[in-house]
Amino acid sequence: MSKNQNFSFKVEGVCDFMQAVAQGLSNPSAHVPMSTRDKSLGDRSTYIGASSATGCLFKAYMDIKEARSVDSKQIFVFERGHQLEEMIRKGLNGAGWTELDSIDLFQTEAKQQFIHQEEIEGPEGHSYLKAHIDFVFVNSKELVIKEIKSSSSIPLQPYMSHVYQTMLQMWLLKNKYPTHNVRASVVYHNWDTGESIDYVVPFNEATLEIALTQSMTLWNALHTGQIPEPTLQLYCSKCAFKATCPKLCFGAEQNLPDDLVSLAQKVADFKAAEKDVKKLKGNFQALMESAGINKAVLGDNILEMKRGRYGHYLTVT
Repeated sequence: MSKNQNFSFKVEGVCDFMQAVAQGLSNPSAHVPMSTRDKSLGDRSTYIGASSATGCLFKAYMDIKEARSVDSKQIFVFERGHQLEEMIRKGLNGAGWTELDSIDLFQTEAKQQFIHQEEIEGPEGHSYLKAHIDFVFVNSKELVIKEIKSSSSIPLQPYMSHVYQTMLQMWLLKNKYPTHNVRASVVYHNWDTGESIDYVVPFNEATLEIALTQSMTLWNALHTGQIPEPTLQLYCSKCAFKATCPKLCFGAEQNLPDDLVSLAQKVADFKAAEKDVKKLKGNFQALMESAGINKAVLGDNILEMKRGRYGHYLTVT
């Protein structure tokens, strides 16, 4: 499966998950549960994280080999993601969910149980891999992963790096708990608007192989010193190593990052449709003028003729 191949992702409700969290937050007794587990990431140079292996390997390599101090803006971004997870923990607590400190498959009869930041290591042959899963919901039959992403805009489909990340998480979790079914989804949440979307990520062997190959490439690179090839990502402009990145040549024509290809096609399709809409809007405006109609209500929309500097024009709100 190529990186440019489009997936068909199921949206799990209008983010029923975050709606449940919101309802829990309205409970006056809701609180962030106490946890005694060590949730730190440890020395990231000693293993390959599921998130590191699924984005730009050049950046992941440089982050480890040439660690740089994080500026204040990025610290706030990291903290916002952390606070989102804490908010979800509080909301789940308020909704009656129990947070576990470990997954005990013999104590999973109750359905409303979850674990936060479950650490999973790779099996033999992939012991260099490690995942810290945001949320795993536990019952007697299955384990459900929720990977949480704080986002300034809600994507039309999950970013491929996040798809690869959850693919590794599902595989690692299934290896550790082979008797249970494992599912996963990526939840995007916009702090500013409160909008959320929950994309179900179906397990796919070919996609897993790509993710595993990338993780092995990065692991080998750390030991051989051979820097991996970079790949264009949506965060390229914010990368601390963009000045030395061989993939970037600012000011020149560039290929689009994979995550923007399908969106770009939609923009191109929209441009053609926009011409038809403009013509249709002009015809409709002429009909409203000839009928002497200045304002009309159609469902939730208001169509209104207004006077501007160059004559009347139609607005739709």
